[in-house]
Amino acid sequence: GSLGSLACLLLLVVTAAAGPRPASTFSAFSAFSASDHPMISEPAIVESIVPTHAVRGSEMVLLSIRGNNFASLTNADIPEQEQQQERWSCWFGDDRNHRVDAELMSDSEVLRCWWNLTDSHEPGNSGVIVSPIAISAPGAEGNDNESTIASSTLNLTIVEPIVAVSAFPPSGPTDGSTPVLVEVQNAQDWGSDDFALACLFGDVEVSGSRLNSTHVECRSPAQVRHGMVHLAILYNDEVIFDDGSSAETDNRSTTSFDYYEQPVLESLSPPACTEMANTTLSIRGQNFEESELRTYSCRFGTGADATVVPAHLLLVPAVPPVIQCTTPRLRPGVAIDVELSANGGIDYTSSGLVLSVYPRFTVLSTSPDEGPMRGGMNLTVLGTNFRTEMGMSCHFGVGESMGIEAVLVSANQLSCRIPPSAVLGDVPVEFCWGDRVDCVAGGTFSYREDLRILDVHPQSGSDVGGTLVRIELDRPFPPELQCRFGSETNNAMYSPFDSINGTSIGYCKSPAYLGASISTRTNLQAAVNLTVVGGGYDSAIGTTVFVYVPPISLTEIFPRNIPAVEAGIVRVLGENFPDIDGLACLVGDDRDQATTFSARRKSAAEIECDMTDPGLVPSSYPLSIVYGDQSPLSRSTNVLGIEIDPAISIAKIVPVAGPPGTMVALYGTNLASSPSMSCRFGSTAVTAHTIVNASCIKCLVPAVDEEEPTERGPVLLSVSSNEIHFPVMPGLTFTYTGEPTINLLDPDTVDVSRNDVLVVINGADLHPFVDSESLCQLAGTNVSAPAVLSSDRQAACEFESMPTEAGTYSLELNTDQVSFRPGYQIRVVPSPVLLEIVPPWSLTRSRSTGFNNDNTVELRGANFTDSAHLSCILSDSDAGGGAVPAEWISSSLVRCTLPSSLRRGNHVLRVSNDGSVLERSSTIDVQLYDPVQLHSLSPTRGGPGTLITVMGRGFIPALTCAFLAGDESDSSVLRTTSHFVNSTCIQCSAPERREEYFGSMEVDVQLDQVSISTPASSNGPRIYFDYVDLYIESVHPSLGSSSGGTKLTVYLRESRFGTSVSHCRFGESIVKASAASDGVRCISPPLAEGSGDIVPFALSANGVDFVVSRVQYEYLSDLKVESIEPSHGLEVGGTKILFRGRQFPNVTSLECRFAFVGDTYSADFATPTVAVEGQWTSSETMYCVSPRLYPGEYLVEVSINGQDCVETGFCFRAEPMATISAISPTVARASGGSIITLIGTNFARDAVCRFDDDVDWGAAIFSTSNEIGCLSPERTDIGSYTNLSVSNNGKDFVSAPEPVLIYANLRMEAFLPLSGSMSGETLVVVRGGNFSNLESPIRCAFGENEVEASIDSEALLFCRSPSVSAPHNVSLSIFYGSDRYSTPDVSFEYKDIVEITGLSPPSLPTNINATISLVGGLFRPGSLLCCRLGDLPTYPATYVNFERVLCRLPKGLRPGSYPLAVSNNCQDFSPYPHMLRVLSPVQALAVSPARGLCDGGSTISVSGTNFAEIEMERLSCQIGERYIVPTKQRNSTHLLCTVPPSRIPGPVP
Repeated sequence: GSLGSLACLLLLVVTAAAGPRPASTFSAFSAFSASDHPMISEPAIVESIVPTHAVRGSEMVLLSIRGNNFASLTNADIPEQEQQQERWSCWFGDDRNHRVDAELMSDSEVLRCWWNLTDSHEPGNSGVIVSPIAISAPGAEGNDNESTIASSTLNLTIVEPIVAVSAFPPSGPTDGSTPVLVEVQNAQDWGSDDFALACLFGDVEVSGSRLNSTHVECRSPAQVRHGMVHLAILYNDEVIFDDGSSAETDNRSTTSFDYYEQPVLESLSPPACTEMANTTLSIRGQNFEESELRTYSCRFGTGADATVVPAHLLLVPAVPPVIQCTTPRLRPGVAIDVELSANGGIDYTSSGLVLSVYPRFTVLSTSPDEGPMRGGMNLTVLGTNFRTEMGMSCHFGVGESMGIEAVLVSANQLSCRIPPSAVLGDVPVEFCWGDRVDCVAGGTFSYREDLRILDVHPQSGSDVGGTLVRIELDRPFPPELQCRFGSETNNAMYSPFDSINGTSIGYCKSPAYLGASISTRTNLQAAVNLTVVGGGYDSAIGTTVFVYVPPISLTEIFPRNIPAVEAGIVRVLGENFPDIDGLACLVGDDRDQATTFSARRKSAAEIECDMTDPGLVPSSYPLSIVYGDQSPLSRSTNVLGIEIDPAISIAKIVPVAGPPGTMVALYGTNLASSPSMSCRFGSTAVTAHTIVNASCIKCLVPAVDEEEPTERGPVLLSVSSNEIHFPVMPGLTFTYTGEPTINLLDPDTVDVSRNDVLVVINGADLHPFVDSESLCQLAGTNVSAPAVLSSDRQAACEFESMPTEAGTYSLELNTDQVSFRPGYQIRVVPSPVLLEIVPPWSLTRSRSTGFNNDNTVELRGANFTDSAHLSCILSDSDAGGGAVPAEWISSSLVRCTLPSSLRRGNHVLRVSNDGSVLERSSTIDVQLYDPVQLHSLSPTRGGPGTLITVMGRGFIPALTCAFLAGDESDSSVLRTTSHFVNSTCIQCSAPERREEYFGSMEVDVQLDQVSISTPASSNGPRIYFDYVDLYIESVHPSLGSSSGGTKLTVYLRESRFGTSVSHCRFGESIVKASAASDGVRCISPPLAEGSGDIVPFALSANGVDFVVSRVQYEYLSDLKVESIEPSHGLEVGGTKILFRGRQFPNVTSLECRFAFVGDTYSADFATPTVAVEGQWTSSETMYCVSPRLYPGEYLVEVSINGQDCVETGFCFRAEPMATISAISPTVARASGGSIITLIGTNFARDAVCRFDDDVDWGAAIFSTSNEIGCLSPERTDIGSYTNLSVSNNGKDFVSAPEPVLIYANLRMEAFLPLSGSMSGETLVVVRGGNFSNLESPIRCAFGENEVEASIDSEALLFCRSPSVSAPHNVSLSIFYGSDRYSTPDVSFEYKDIVEITGLSPPSLPTNINATISLVGGLFRPGSLLCCRLGDLPTYPATYVNFERVLCRLPKGLRPGSYPLAVSNNCQDFSPYPHMLRVLSPVQALAVSPARGLCDGGSTISVSGTNFAEIEMERLSCQIGERYIVPTKQRNSTHLLCTVPPSRIPGPVP
């Protein structure tokens, strides 16, 4: 029946058929039909069996038979309960002699059965058996009823188990993923069908794949612990054994796999190497262990450039283990990853170390190639690629004991300090980088004995160089030596060395001193080390000091002449004398036989030359200072002349004894060789008094020197030609005797015109002059007189005359043997000259006052001498005259008191300096008067100018009337000149009164302001005058209109007299006056015809008698005002208003008045009319400065006197003051035209701008009352600041808060790029000029959009473009301040950003140069078309067309995916770049099998890296010279290739 309605799962329990069945081969069948079995309603179809293979000895292999309509095999007539008791069956073998129970699964499409291949009845004992499979449904009768059994064309193949022989690698890290290649046996029995294999690592199962009949591949799983595990092959989830035993009991079918902990790398030594191979690297870390299963290897780099080398484990006791490997040849200039593998290069550490690879250095030359055994010199190494990383070293000799550090001078030069050596000879030199990471041979170095310097001369020279230095060594000079001046640390200077062939003596010239300027140093000379270097020697032993000497200049020599013998020391003064050995004085020059003398330096400005015995022929010689080699370079820059005088000899002296002052005559030879001849008495030298001739000189014996032991006795006598060098003259002495003294000369002052003057001398010890013919001599003159001595204490000399010239003369006493200068002097003075006597008169009786008290007069003149005999002499002795002592005040003033006995009259007066009366002397007259007697005066009262008559007796002409107020001091006396009438009457006018004096005043008479009056009787009354004062202090105003009518106020000094004034007089015009509280009032009359403009002004008390005054009144013509300018100004005042018109008077009382004419007036202003001072400029112009006014209109008036006003008919408008609160910009270009905008208030439409005061003007650009613009003028003062101010009326200016800087015009020449993205931010470079030193920001304008710019240099600035909404062209300008600069006919284009739609190829390996084709749109040709790969630098792109560009990419990129973008301007890149894959390079590591037949055709498995990263069609195997497309790519580390045929056997790459 049908099984379609079966709703439950029938679990068929299949039992094994009892009894053996004969072996037979089952025939294949593929389907059932309804006619074959009566119970079949539909045919059953068998499709597949899984698995298709079974391993001999396997227990309970589960077979799954898949097909259709299995349910139709069920007998429908059998009750369901019986059917469940029946069993499905699987039959095996050709004769279906093996049966097992089967189970129909719930979907009725799968039938499962279990077959135990360990049964004794399994077909065959060995080999491969193919067993057909049949099935039977419940109710089938048996294996002999084919109609009831469904058979299949499917067969089950029974094979031998796959045996795991070995694994490669045999070990792996515990983190797993190691690709393991398992070598197996019996795999060929399994055919080529795919079947499920697995690898079992210990108890962890992973999938595996059969590569061929001998190899299975799988990846190791991760393990928690390290150690050895079994590795077996699984099939159908069971371990495949060859004898049916389990994995736990039989290991014959398994191999082993060793798990280890992945090494942890910590350090790499050295951390760098050169490109050359064979550098041993030491890797330190953890988890390094020694094992036969460990195969260490190092991998350098990644991808195609990676290189793998073997490594080994280095074990040293008590030292952590180290992995060492040797570097392969590497590419220089990069940092390479170093990774470690412990299983032969299969698994590498995930985080490696970095090794820096540098180009290998080369050694081209070394210098020197020989040197002393003591070493210490520098070896210069020239080459390439020297570096500082890890340091460099020099190695001398074999081994590392001679290795020393090298100093890197540059990439092409090293410097090494040569070490000492104990032996002579050649040693190899090697240069190493790091700790002998890379070493390069550098030839040999020859150790020689040290050079020793025996002598150097000279050891100083000029700082300009050129001094020839002689150097002597201890052996003949080796070649290539140099003289080194200075040490290596202070800029040594070198000079070529010239040696005498075959000798140890050589010469070199000193170079110019290169140190600091000597002239600015404290120590003048500069000392440097001098040695011999080169030729393999650092420096010779015996380094000396060489002193550089600045130029020496001579200024003075003292003395300038010396004797030919016994000269002594000569002092030379100058500049820059060095403190060195070898200084000498050179006398003579190169043309003569020059002689040098030793010199001793006293200071930098003085040298002493020892010329004790010059030995030169008397003559003139040049003298210079020399040092060093004494060459012209080592001499002073100038010479001084010196005279060699002939030797002096003395035959005799006369006298041979005497006191100081004795004139001694010396006779001998060469006594006139110099004008500086001198004598020395003992230790005291004196200049020769007289050089008589070459055979005789005379000297005055000096006073005994304080250091002499006695004042009396003999002393040595010597003669010198230069006052310094006195030769020893044996036997030549002079004996000192007692020295005369003088105590007094009388007189000591004598008039020059006096004759026969007797001078008395008082003293002591004058006995040398007593018995000899003595003479008194005035020193320096020919005035002399015989001396008459009465004793040894007194002498008298009578001079017939005095010297003709006034002066002070020393008195000398002379004999033939003695010349005595006692130190006393006689003053010869000029005769007095009288010029004036004050007063020139005196009174006969003592009533004088003031300085004439006691009849004292002052005599003024010249030649008055302060002496004891100064006197005044009155020649008329009969009238009471005679001589009186005079008081000396100065050379031009003396004072004398006249004797009281003098009578009235004229007297002659003289002054004498020495008390003598000389008839020819100057005289002066003095007059004596009797005192005047006053009787009365008339009138006794009045005012200024009142004529007063004074009566009395004894009046004389030239008297003055004195009006005394209060005391009798001079300050209270008023004086007027008198008119002499006769001896009894004089007249005088009352003087002007002083303000503080009024009332009664005493009247006196004076001569020369000295009173000479006396009352009529000793007790009589004095005379007085009562003073009435009408003195006018002032008149206001003092001027007015010629039409009259001006109101005047007259102010009196004594206001109390104002009520008595009745009239005022203007010239000849009289008007009435009125009294006022403060003075007198009157009104000016019109100007009278014929009168002048200025008239006298006077007052009168009765209209008839007018008091004369100094006051005048001025009449002025009426002025006319025709215009005023400006007509408006600031309300705060200060506007200068110019008035134009006629007849403006030049008076100080000129005044301007402003009268308010508006309706309202602010209470803040005191009055609506304001007056200010006016300033006259001409008769047609005047000006005044406006005061502070309330805003509005004012009528302007002019006043000439502060009272009378002239209406002008003009108005002045007071306006608010303009203010400036801001200025922009604050810069203006030099060519002018910059618009400076001012923000403020109250700007007028006719405002003007001014740049600097009164320099550049111009109308303002009016915008509003709060904003105006100013156009800058052309200027030449670039870099200066100018003050900008604004005025509303052209007069009153207000300054801007900041000055304006004048800058040089900018230039804009070009810009790049010429286009950019619409999204903006394109960096545009603008080229031009004058961009530096700008004080305010500079801007770029893209059309109407402005952005800030940044200045890079004088000629470059940068700005970024703003964004726009649509593509279009705009002008690009730069703005500085208000000035715009642009490039004509060049615009900036906004464009769409390029698009990329594809690229080809989409990937490339890292080890090749590749050209990528990019397809898209909007590409444009140009020099800025470029590609960008990720964040790497840009690469130029090649334009193909509007839709395609090419990008050339270099090799060496790191593997990975990079966004590749394109830009037309190398800035704005495509926003949606395409990804370019950079692949690691393919690397083949192993091949299996590694040999085959020449016929080819076999399949080989290639193990390597990075196979899966490259497309299959682009990957090929190269075997020999042929490229074969791989047959199959297994995974990223294995590849299958078919071997091509080969004509020649043997290995191929």
